[in-house]
Amino acid sequence: MKKTVCLLCAFLLICGSAIALQSCAKTPDTPSVENTTAAVETPTEEVTAEVSTADPDWSYDLPVLNYENEKIRFFVEGQNFAADEFKADDLNGQLVNDAVFERNAVVESKLGVVFEFDVASSSDVYAVGNKIRTNVGGGTYYYDIVTLPSYTHTAYALEGDFCNLLHVDNLNLDKHYWTQGFNSIMSNGKRQYIASGAFSLSMIRNMYITLYNKDELESRHLPDLYTLVGTKEWTVARQMEIIKDTYSDETGNGIRDAGDFYGFVSGTNTSCDPYWVGFHMPILQVDKTTGVFSIDVDQTKMTDILLTIRNLIINNPDTWNKGSSGSDDGAYTMTAIEMFAASRCAMTTATVYGIESVLTTSEFTGNYGIVPIPMFDADQENYYTHVQDQLSVMAIVKNVPEENQPMLGAVMETLAYQSYESVFPAYYESALSYRYLQNPESKEMLDLIYNSITIEGCFIYSSSFAFLGQLRSMASNSGTSPGALVRNGLSQLNSKLKKFNEDMSKLKD
Repeated sequence: MKKTVCLLCAFLLICGSAIALQSCAKTPDTPSVENTTAAVETPTEEVTAEVSTADPDWSYDLPVLNYENEKIRFFVEGQNFAADEFKADDLNGQLVNDAVFERNAVVESKLGVVFEFDVASSSDVYAVGNKIRTNVGGGTYYYDIVTLPSYTHTAYALEGDFCNLLHVDNLNLDKHYWTQGFNSIMSNGKRQYIASGAFSLSMIRNMYITLYNKDELESRHLPDLYTLVGTKEWTVARQMEIIKDTYSDETGNGIRDAGDFYGFVSGTNTSCDPYWVGFHMPILQVDKTTGVFSIDVDQTKMTDILLTIRNLIINNPDTWNKGSSGSDDGAYTMTAIEMFAASRCAMTTATVYGIESVLTTSEFTGNYGIVPIPMFDADQENYYTHVQDQLSVMAIVKNVPEENQPMLGAVMETLAYQSYESVFPAYYESALSYRYLQNPESKEMLDLIYNSITIEGCFIYSSSFAFLGQLRSMASNSGTSPGALVRNGLSQLNSKLKKFNEDMSKLKD
């Protein structure tokens, strides 16, 4: 398992998204912790680093530190797929819970700190950010470290609610248990206000995949998708060939409805999101030298992708487009996987969390497999994996006492490393073992998919651009020329880019 986790966690190199926002100011005149947080550091010659791999990029190399029982106060995201990332009150026999509990105990012991967790409401994704905005704006110091859904962070960071992590001692964001691809878009080389890494189970859970019924493809003498992925023939054109003529009127009423069998089930809401990344359509980019963001898009390719998504999801007789009927609520990925679990389709777009929360609890008894989102065409060099923008990110609250920042950097660093060491293996073993990881080919697909994670910047900065929703509208708007939709969409995006860069330029390094 250890070896497998090392391979899987290489996905942390590929993700992408978040830049710098505003550096940490001096501590305001507010109640603060007495200056007891200077750690007692053991001389380096007495330190034995904990290394689980020969690669120094994965090794934990902080010296022995002791902060003499300082309390670290967390306010963490509470959505279902993130609520168990940090808080575990006791050992209860559940693998993930127990791994989190033991990880916290190890970090507390290693650093001589005591953790205190508050978990946000599961129904309010802005609960953490709004609380911190109020505290910082009012000069109140209470929480030290927060986690929140990545797409909600922009406004709070632009207002200066978080510290510049690049100035925090004991925090090495170049380590691979921090998500390097995420860093690549979230940092301009001078500022970075949020980070994501091995602590974020929600990153794994929100990763998009193609889920398919191996039995259905075999019964139709269709190729197994694992083979196509390995030979780099898994393209969207091949996907449409495979699902062709698979529709069956199971209800016998002569009407295409949710009770029939389809080759593919998807939708024009979250289910179409991963194709923009999977088809390698980068949009927002940052110049690391100047820190300036730009929109550099091949409009012809974007138009072709828009038409392709329509032909796959909307204008395809062998696809059931969730949301195409008034009885279907919203075309979300979770509603699509429900039809797969009911054996009503050969394949669907899904998230790993869909497997964990829907498929493993259903009465599905068949054999299934996962593969990446297909490539746009045979000229595409690699597969690319989209992660839903609700993955958890971590930040240090701006108004913590400045002398406490090295301690908080050590806490973040150690949490990320220990999560990589123990929480990830527990999650793989408990959540994804359901007739799945026991298949060696499936493990290979997990490695490939994780290593292909790519995060589009303008999706994460949704409060500034709101472009993901616009792409969904473009996909479902068949009454307007695709080329015109793309031109209009990019025009609006560029108009927002100017203000975004202006806001960024006002922030201090």
